[in-house]
Amino acid sequence: MTLWDKRLALSRRHLIRAANTTDVPNVLLMEYARMFLNAYHKGPWRTILALTKYELISLWGKYGWAKWEWIRTRVFRRAPHPVLLAAQRVADEEEEIKKLGDEL
Repeated sequence: MTLWDKRLALSRRHLIRAANTTDVPNVLLMEYARMFLNAYHKGPWRTILALTKYELISLWGKYGWAKWEWIRTRVFRRAPHPVLLAAQRVADEEEEIKKLGDEL
């Protein structure tokens, strides 16, 4: 068992114990979570790298993918993604149904 495995087991125990007890200050819980992440990723720099990678993937999923799809279809003249086409059809059908309902 390596040193990082021992630290991971210990920090996991501390984090579980702190999360299951009441009246634990948030600062202490955050410190145990940080220790757990450092042990899991085997060092603080790897933890920072993993968190940065996670945030970049999240940002791409929220903002970048839609903008890339717009560039891909408008600038490069590619066919739209089939999932987006289906979603657009559903939105158009809902709009038409609302118009029919308003006319009644």
